[in-house]
Amino acid sequence: MREAPPRDGRVARPLPLVSLPLHTRPEATFRARLGELGGTPSEVLGEPDLMAILGPRLCADVAVAETCRYHAWEPLGCPVTTFAARTEDHFFVHSHRDALHDALAPHPDRATGRPA
Repeated sequence: MREAPPRDGRVARPLPLVSLPLHTRPEATFRARLGELGGTPSEVLGEPDLMAILGPRLCADVAVAETCRYHAWEPLGCPVTTFAARTEDHFFVHSHRDALHDALAPHPDRATGRPA
């Protein structure tokens, strides 16, 4: 597993929206734009019953992303270790257990959140 560059926990300033926020658009427009973005399978977007359940949740996620504002917080006063998958693998912690263990073993306080 390749080591990612260090991060300091600060969020980048958002770019200004150049059009109406996606989360405020009609359902059909919202769904079409999700399809264009490519993160939601067309089989999901085309299933009305599934979208009746997932649509409001997806819209809420987009609303958070679109309305989140940058705040100049103080950097964290502790080290942070982050890991990311190379692909859309939400469960890479299972498939890369040994590599994660090797990365965290020298730093037990980072693995548990408690001092060693």
